[in-house]
Amino acid sequence: MKDSSLRELFVDELRDLYDAENRLIKALPKLAKKANLGELRSGFETHLTQTKEHAERLKRIMVSLDEKPSGRNVQELRGSSRKVTNSWVKVSREVLWTLL
Repeated sequence: MKDSSLRELFVDELRDLYDAENRLIKALPKLAKKANLGELRSGFETHLTQTKEHAERLKRIMVSLDEKPSGRNVQELRGSSRKVTNSWVKVSREVLWTLL
């Protein structure tokens, strides 16, 4: 595989990761808001802080490679992120009811 192909693959992966981190940044506050248990809410908020750091790190890497720090904007992934968010809310409720 040529160096340019490896670079393209690397940049594509970085873009996917950057997009995923940004989708999480949008989803985690919703999960935290819906969490009824303080510890669960705190976990989501901590994860949000870490995710923002990850996104910023990916952005710096992309800039250092002279690439535009943006996600690939894949529609299927966006639908999956909504499904995951809804699943987490359902699981959180089930776990809370089990613990009560």
